[in-house]
Amino acid sequence: MDSFKKLYRYKYKFFQHSQTEPSDFYQSVVITPNNAARFVGLDVFTEGYKFSWRTFCMIVSILVYIYCCVFTAYEVRCSVKELIFCLVTSGLAPHKTVHVWTFLMFRKELYWFHQYTKDLYREECKDRTKSMLMKNVSLLSVTTKLMLVAYTCISSAMDIVPIISSAASGEKTLPFGFYIPFLDHTSSPGFTLYVLCSGYGADCIYLIAMASSFTQIDVLMSALRELTTEIEAKKSDVGECLNQIIVRHQEHLKYLGTLESVFRIYFLVNFLSWYQGYGFILFISYGLFFGCFLGTLLAMKSEQLERAIYDVPWYKMSLANQKSMKFLLNSAQQPVSMTFIFYKLDVPTFLQMYKMIYSTFTMLLTVRDE
Repeated sequence: MDSFKKLYRYKYKFFQHSQTEPSDFYQSVVITPNNAARFVGLDVFTEGYKFSWRTFCMIVSILVYIYCCVFTAYEVRCSVKELIFCLVTSGLAPHKTVHVWTFLMFRKELYWFHQYTKDLYREECKDRTKSMLMKNVSLLSVTTKLMLVAYTCISSAMDIVPIISSAASGEKTLPFGFYIPFLDHTSSPGFTLYVLCSGYGADCIYLIAMASSFTQIDVLMSALRELTTEIEAKKSDVGECLNQIIVRHQEHLKYLGTLESVFRIYFLVNFLSWYQGYGFILFISYGLFFGCFLGTLLAMKSEQLERAIYDVPWYKMSLANQKSMKFLLNSAQQPVSMTFIFYKLDVPTFLQMYKMIYSTFTMLLTVRDE
């Protein structure tokens, strides 16, 4: 966290901001990825979002891309090397398809995430929490910008490196392993069109939604510390404060349950489509790692929340409030975990996945050598 503070306070203007209210700051962070998604008609955080011609064009492009992958696989079926290259890049097709499906099918849920987070930052902006909320949004702002920069650089490099290689060797090297039917990629016009067709847009909406769940846990832990202070001071309105905590915690569980149901199929297809990938390992690592790392971070936050509940001196409370604390503790001991249906999204799963990628890679090399 200290490293991120240095980024947006002292070193780079790109990471600095002038916002003073958490709710306004959060809204400003969301604008950039939402505008990037608008380019392909997936700006689901926009109020009154409707299916547009951009969305239609993107769906048509994906269908054409799938057709090109099938066409290429058939054309290069006798060349193991080119077939492997085609299978690697064909992983983009299911990934982008489920991406679009998730955003269009769960548009209302995604917009609810956005509205709930805005309301949370506004309603919980108090003297004891404002500094913490600003730190959380600042971290989200820096991370989002880093993701956008990394995506842009890596995507550009995937196009630029083949162009440089083609210029140096005299042989036209394609950035992706598919052919457009009836277009000669060895000709200069055809090669140029291939390069222009290889771009994709980025989005950080899953990161924003997960970051909101972390903030909810921080708010709950802050409220629990305040509850402990009130208990020690023997105030009479302890029950009201406890009820507010329980309500927030139930909202948090509902939020995570909805988030998990929205993105689990997305991550299932995401993981399955990249198992054959090895040529674009750097490009895909950031997306897979963020999903797994955020899942592990959520589990750590949930454990911190459970510990914070344990630390409340419940034995000094009335019998009715002790029962409420027991209910809160039981709920916290059954946290919602992010999954892609069959497995948890966490760092151990990420490591296991890369072991499978390595095994698949070595198997393909063995087949090619034979």
